Amino acid sequence: MEEGLPDTQLFPIRITDGHFEDIIHFLTTRIAPQGYSVQQNQELMVCMVDFFVIAGHLYKMGNDEILQRHVPKFECSSILVDAHADDVGGHYRGRETMQNILRTGLWWPTID
Repeated sequence: MEEGLPDTQLFPIRITDGHFEDIIHFLTTRIAPQGYSVQQNQELMVCMVDFFVIAGHLYKMGNDEILQRHVPKFECSSILVDAHADDVGGHYRGRETMQNILRTGLWWPTID
C-alpha cells in the first residue's frame, strides 16, 4: 500500500477452497468463471493481485514478500501433525507453530 493512503476495503472478500480454483482458472486463462456476478468479478480481480500460478500450483505473496504455496484444506491437518512430530518440531504455542509453517513456504487461509 502507498504511504499516506488509508487502509480501506470496498467490500468483504470471502475465500474458500473453491474460490482458489477460480483464482487459478482466472490467472491461467484471464477469463472469469461463468456465472460470476459483477461483484464476484470485482472480488476476484482484487483477490488475484497477491496470487501467482507456478507449475500448476497456487502461490500467495506473503507480507514478507516471500511466495507461499497454497495448501488445500485436506492437507492442513497432516502438515500440523508433521510440525509437531518432527525432530525439529515440538509442541509450541499456536503462534510459533504458525510461524514455523509459514517459514517453510506453506500457507492456507485459516493459518493466519
